[in-house]
Amino acid sequence: MAGRTRRSQLKDSDGRPDKEVAAEAWRAHRMRNDSVIVDMFQGQFKSRLTCPDCQKVSVTFDPFMFLSLPLPVKKTRQIEVTLVFLEPMVKPKSFMLAVPKRGVVKDLLKELSSQSGVPYDRLVCADVYSHRFHKIFRSDEQVSHILDRDIIFAYELEVSGSDEHLTIPVYHREPDQNPRTSYYYYSQSHALFGFPFFVTLPRSGTTYRALYNKILYQLSRFVKPEKCGQIVKDTADGDQAPVLVPNGDVVKMENEDVVKMEQADSVKTEASDEAGAEQMREENGDDVPDLAGDESEKETSTAAEKTAATGADGSAASDLFTLSSINSFGSSSSVVTFEDNSEELELQSQTHIGLDWNDKLRKLAYDDEEADKCDNYENGTDAADAAPTKIQLTDCLKLFTTEEQLGEEDPWYCPQCKEHRQAMKKFDIWKLPKVLVIHLKRFSYTRYWRDKLDSMVHFPITGLDLREFGLDPNPEYEAIYDLHAVSNHFGGMGGGHYTAYGLHHSEKKWYDFDDTNVSSASENSLVSSSAYVLFYTRRDAAAAAAATVNGDGAVNSDLAANGDRPDSASPSLSSSDETLAAVSNGSSGATATDVNMDDDEESDDV
Repeated sequence: MAGRTRRSQLKDSDGRPDKEVAAEAWRAHRMRNDSVIVDMFQGQFKSRLTCPDCQKVSVTFDPFMFLSLPLPVKKTRQIEVTLVFLEPMVKPKSFMLAVPKRGVVKDLLKELSSQSGVPYDRLVCADVYSHRFHKIFRSDEQVSHILDRDIIFAYELEVSGSDEHLTIPVYHREPDQNPRTSYYYYSQSHALFGFPFFVTLPRSGTTYRALYNKILYQLSRFVKPEKCGQIVKDTADGDQAPVLVPNGDVVKMENEDVVKMEQADSVKTEASDEAGAEQMREENGDDVPDLAGDESEKETSTAAEKTAATGADGSAASDLFTLSSINSFGSSSSVVTFEDNSEELELQSQTHIGLDWNDKLRKLAYDDEEADKCDNYENGTDAADAAPTKIQLTDCLKLFTTEEQLGEEDPWYCPQCKEHRQAMKKFDIWKLPKVLVIHLKRFSYTRYWRDKLDSMVHFPITGLDLREFGLDPNPEYEAIYDLHAVSNHFGGMGGGHYTAYGLHHSEKKWYDFDDTNVSSASENSLVSSSAYVLFYTRRDAAAAAAATVNGDGAVNSDLAANGDRPDSASPSLSSSDETLAAVSNGSSGATATDVNMDDDEESDDV
């Protein structure tokens, strides 16, 4: 159509020599962008994509205005996670995991899965604080929400993502000797202890006894109900206090997953308990614990403690704890105690269960030392990810030209497979410009993350040698550059301030440009953690530009009059050389501050 510039479709390399493909792409680019800006500031990339399935290699050459270089800082962080296995007799195990700083909890669970063998979709991650779940993390939540001081647990679940099951948090509670009254501790006379855990239940059909037995099975490594059996004398050492031993009343349920203690005899009355204890005192002295308790203790105990210790009908209770529906803080203004009958319990996704332990039976059956045992962590960090102690500009260039795999959300369409693939991508520099603008990627933005890096990057003032990075086998220039300007950014993500350093071409002096203030600057102040954009001039281009400048620092009008394009009457001078001479002649400070350089909106190079 008239009035429109026709864009030519670039051909893939298709096995042709790089020099041929690069020249073809550059000619096509110049046909649409024939300007002094292209002459001075633009170079050319070589981009290579390799399909991981069919090994198809696609090579293209693209122009660039500046190099946006990532900083080789550490991209991962270490998070210690304690994994609680589904099998109750297996002790928890700690892992030190290396996860992407800007990853999600799913990345952490996948890393834990690779080291533990537990499928990641059957893991849930939580922050445990003060014997309760301070926060249960979603799998799509950013790992930046996990603080270094957090105590992170991961739990293996029976099922994952099932609509027919509920995963319910469970807390241990005991009578509180110092009850508190507040919104969070509503005078329930209970305190939390131990580590919380999860129990997976069907959405319907769960009875009190089924829930009790299931929880008791999950605690079987450190909770031994058989220790609440009969009292016998320790015949091995008469000086020791009597101990509790299994009384033979432990039987397996039909599902073989739950261990339950059944009373073999009828319920003992208080009189028979006291009589048995009296007989033991006669044989062993006063070392035998009084299970029935003295009268003064009974009078001062609360009604709730009496019920937990003796049962609702006044008989000796066999349960180690009673089950209550509580809130996420472990207490509530209206704790609902589940009824021990055959009726179905009302359970919801927001339900939290409290195990209200019988204080005396807890001391006998609950092994605190065993409950706290955990195997030492295994280190899953990658030493190769460690950042260099001193970052050089060449380190940034090497990282930029390192091959990497495309992300799941940024696949490449393979023309041979006819499918989108996570291809291996590599950038190389084919052609370098006369004025090289280097942007240090200090800022990063995603939907979830905003960050600025203040790492010091050391860059040369003179003699930046990029010959090892240019792939053109027969360049028409020597890729050695000298610095002529620096743009600085001070501040953080919420706001900041820009300044610039500029080199006066004639005076060979550096100046600091700060808004309307201009002052002399030393070379020692140029390299700082605030350096954001660097401006380098290629030496051969600077020499050509210097030829256009007379002794007064002004552009030679006779040379400047020689045409506007490289094919003008003067074979050695182009309009780009004139512009470069003007830039070099003291105006580089304005160049540095006027450049609008934003990092990628969603960058993965930090």
